[in-house]
Amino acid sequence: MTGHKRYTEEFKRDAVFHIKKRGYSVKDVAQRLGVCTKSFYDWIKLYHQPGPIS
Repeated sequence: MTGHKRYTEEFKRDAVFHIKKRGYSVKDVAQRLGVCTKSFYDWIKLYHQPGPIS
């Protein structure tokens, strides 16, 4: 076993929401949830849809 935790898609999307929509820092959310910041940056790439260009 590698020791890696598996997180649900819902958990990942919710975490990205807190960073992108609520303005929390990656570091703060990662510490609160016990997830490494590298995982968050990976999740942001996967789940964050940029808004329309104005």
